[in-house]
Amino acid sequence: MRIKYNKTGHRGRSHLVEYHDTNGMDRLFNFVPAQELRDVNKKYYVPTDSKYLKTKFAIGFEIEKLTVRGEEEYALFRGYERDRSVRNSPRSERDCEAITNILPLVPNSNLKNKIMDLMAEARPILDAPVDNFCVGHVNLSADGMSGRELKAALKPFSGLIYAMYKGRLKKRYGNGDLFLNNSGYYRGVINAKSRVAEYRFPSAVPSTESLMKRYSLFFELMDTAVHKPRTRFNTFLERCRPIVMRMYDQDANKVEEVFQLARDFQRMLDKGRVSRRILPYLPDDLHRSDRADHYGRYYSYNSSGEMVATPLRVDRS
Repeated sequence: MRIKYNKTGHRGRSHLVEYHDTNGMDRLFNFVPAQELRDVNKKYYVPTDSKYLKTKFAIGFEIEKLTVRGEEEYALFRGYERDRSVRNSPRSERDCEAITNILPLVPNSNLKNKIMDLMAEARPILDAPVDNFCVGHVNLSADGMSGRELKAALKPFSGLIYAMYKGRLKKRYGNGDLFLNNSGYYRGVINAKSRVAEYRFPSAVPSTESLMKRYSLFFELMDTAVHKPRTRFNTFLERCRPIVMRMYDQDANKVEEVFQLARDFQRMLDKGRVSRRILPYLPDDLHRSDRADHYGRYYSYNSSGEMVATPLRVDRS
């Protein structure tokens, strides 16, 4: 059965408006009728004081496009905003950031299929053109966790996200707090808001299918970080392999290359060691003392158990 949401008729949801003019118009699709979760494990939702259940995980996407025309209200989106960074592209004709409503983040199920239907319905927008001026911020939440708690939980598995979107790690609007130490940083790799952890550096969403795959990947990341935090990083990668294979068109060699980079990035986050493989993707001015407030520093524990700033170590090989 296809999911059906009535259109609200709100003008702001069907017309391109100025930056932040859609704030406050989120539809909370992570609150769903109980029957929608009949085939979902109970650990993925929590009861509420109403006839609805709340999914434990939720996700929202910010989808920047070079040019959007003929926009209309889709249930997937809360609305469309102008975006100054996209406007800087010489290819942009009508810059747009389509912002999704708050979506339930669940495993394979009827509810997930219905979310995929919402994405398919919005194909005219999702398939619009992009370039390197466009990004795709991803907002994640877990019931009962603050943004800073979720950011800390995501850190032991974020090496894969670094590897997949490594080309954006030099962009200063999304590479602050590079080692994921601070509780929050507006322009950080992960911005910890009050109840949301926002990955700011993923690349643009080029198509409907890419958004569907991205949804599945971030579910696996959240499920591991929250429910299985002691998982070894290599085990996490193997759980993600089928999804990543689809993301790279079944190119096994490319996936192995990404996984090797992921291990190296995770080692950087865990131990402050930088391999020669990942060095070209890191900011050139990372070691400058006047950039420390932006990039942060790698911290380790000294013999007294205190956290101290530690210089990065670049491997010789």
